Amino acid sequence: MMILAVWRWGNWRNWQNYYPTMLYISSLNLLYNLLCSNFMLWEYQPVWLLDTHPHNIDLGYTFIFLPSLALLFLSNLPEKKPNLSKLAYFFMWTTLSILWELAHYSLKGIKYDHGWTIFYSYAFYWIMYPTLLLHFKKPLYAILLSIPIIIFLLWHFKVPFHLAPLKRS
Repeated sequence: MMILAVWRWGNWRNWQNYYPTMLYISSLNLLYNLLCSNFMLWEYQPVWLLDTHPHNIDLGYTFIFLPSLALLFLSNLPEKKPNLSKLAYFFMWTTLSILWELAHYSLKGIKYDHGWTIFYSYAFYWIMYPTLLLHFKKPLYAILLSIPIIIFLLWHFKVPFHLAPLKRS
């Protein structure tokens, strides 16, 4: 469904403008999978339509869904409209995202663990979309802002983080 939406409403002519932010969102999802590989807060599950290994689902999410989402979100942003229009746009995207996630959850296509709930997802979307816009306009600021957010989430959810000792020969 996302591919059809992006094909219809995405600004493919200027995809190069959005490409760094598409990589940014994919990279952050890969980082989540790396840091939380043994302590997943949410994990995609096979459903009747996508009856495959959860890792394959997550790869599709990382390399197809999230970049498409970034392209669709950024290419339709009401740039020259008042801030109230932008706030309404963010509200629309967070609402659509949480409705998509609720549908996915009701089909058992996503599993929450270690204290993560749909309410955290909703709050996360309110951080994610403005950060995508920030990355689109000022990439370094978005990256710097992402660091304390990641540290806070790792701390808040008590994600075990162990650095393997270096072996010297």
